[in-house]
Amino acid sequence: MVSILSHIVEFRNGESGMHVLHINMMTEILLQTVMRKTDKYNLKRSDIPIITMASALHDIGKISIPGEILNKPGKLTKEEFDTMKTHTLVGAEMLDQLTYYKDEALVKVAYQICRWHHERYDGRGYPDGLAGEEIPIAAQIVALADVYDALTSVRVYKPAFSHEKAIEMITNGECGAFNPLLLQCLLESTDSIREQLAVNSIKQESDRNIRNITEDLLHYEDLSASERTLRLLEHERTKYQFFASLSSEVQFEYTEEPSMLTLSDVGAKLLNAAEITMNPFEDEKITSIADEKILEEIRNLVMASTPESPVIQYDGELLINEELRWSRVICRSMWAYEEQPYMTGCIGKIVDIHEEYEKIKNLQRMASYDGLTGLLNQSTSKRLVKERLHEGEGKDFILAIFDIDYFKNANDRCGHMFGDKVLQHMADKLRGSTRDYDITARVGGDEFMIFMEDMSGIDSIIDRIFHALSGKYEGFDISISMGISCSKRVGRDYESLFCCADKALYTAKQAGRAQYCFYDDSMKEILSAISSIDGEE
Repeated sequence: MVSILSHIVEFRNGESGMHVLHINMMTEILLQTVMRKTDKYNLKRSDIPIITMASALHDIGKISIPGEILNKPGKLTKEEFDTMKTHTLVGAEMLDQLTYYKDEALVKVAYQICRWHHERYDGRGYPDGLAGEEIPIAAQIVALADVYDALTSVRVYKPAFSHEKAIEMITNGECGAFNPLLLQCLLESTDSIREQLAVNSIKQESDRNIRNITEDLLHYEDLSASERTLRLLEHERTKYQFFASLSSEVQFEYTEEPSMLTLSDVGAKLLNAAEITMNPFEDEKITSIADEKILEEIRNLVMASTPESPVIQYDGELLINEELRWSRVICRSMWAYEEQPYMTGCIGKIVDIHEEYEKIKNLQRMASYDGLTGLLNQSTSKRLVKERLHEGEGKDFILAIFDIDYFKNANDRCGHMFGDKVLQHMADKLRGSTRDYDITARVGGDEFMIFMEDMSGIDSIIDRIFHALSGKYEGFDISISMGISCSKRVGRDYESLFCCADKALYTAKQAGRAQYCFYDDSMKEILSAISSIDGEE
């Protein structure tokens, strides 16, 4: 609530949203340095988180200042500056008039800071003209932090000065008088201030507050059980952050109410997204990680999970580090239990499996294709033909088988290496004379297969392919014999189509080769007679 209130003031003041964060950090650094150098202010370790948090309220009185004065780009008139100065008293009065919590340490310190953070060590500040150690140390430290951040930040009335220039202006007395001890602390802390402000983030601020509150609670002796619990929680949180930082995975948590996605540091960088996203399914950054169908499928899987079976897994292409990569999403749904269990969200991770997927795909390709010709092998073509037959309800198909006439002569005369080249040449010719969605395969030796949809003009298509596959290759005459079967004649069963095409091929060979033949019922008797003669011989 302190952070929200201070942010509202900053928003109205047109500031960056980081001013209060910077004041918090500098206040903490200066407090720690003061404690190391002296004990004159009786500061305790438990005072640090209280004063640091209270510093966020230093300018709440500005809520009463007219916007035209707050955001005036030029120098304020005397009347305008007098109005601006009232924010110290207004802020203190707001806290003093609280119905509850007035006696809390946080409120008491915040009152001091609100009222006196514009006092000066030489007594020339406002509103009360306090001097030296009359000014509470908390207000002195916040005053110094406020001046430094005002110098190093862009304002409507000035550009930002460098860290070095700001330190020089403060120590030279150009920005008012400060406690000499605090100026020493500032100079000793200058490197730490510059480094921490450079890397500061909302998350780091949150982590530091959690750590300070945890340490503060651990000082209470009557909380022995809580102490153990807090130590365990802090230990587990540290472990989680350590392992998350070492992992190249995207780790995430999603809650339904409120609808919020939280990513690990590494995950946010890999997805190029914020660590915390409200309503993630409406956020462009999140929805650009995967297409709408993938996100919907993942969400459906999570919603279909149960308390007894809460883990789901999904593989798909996601935009990781600005590159589409195959990834595995592993999720566990989280449940609350009242009268009926209900899902509260999920936790999970996204693992990059791109290299693994590509290897598997390559292995599958190697297992699916003929190594010599690059065409599909027989087992893969058989599976694909069966799928096409199953999916192509209401369509007719043809299956053709052909082999190279007198192919043995190529091997006998020119050697097997030449024979391999002839097969590769035939595969190239086959790819060039068929369409991408036709199924072409080498089914063994010099025998090839074509599977395509039976359409108008199929006879002329077959004739064109047949003649395209004939010709010469490096002086070797190539002719083929081809047998074709049609699903509307022999049925939609792969084995029947293949067997009948094979019979038609045999018929073409018996008729003298270098021709193609469509299967018809008359071939049953011819083949039966041929088989009988072969058997007697």
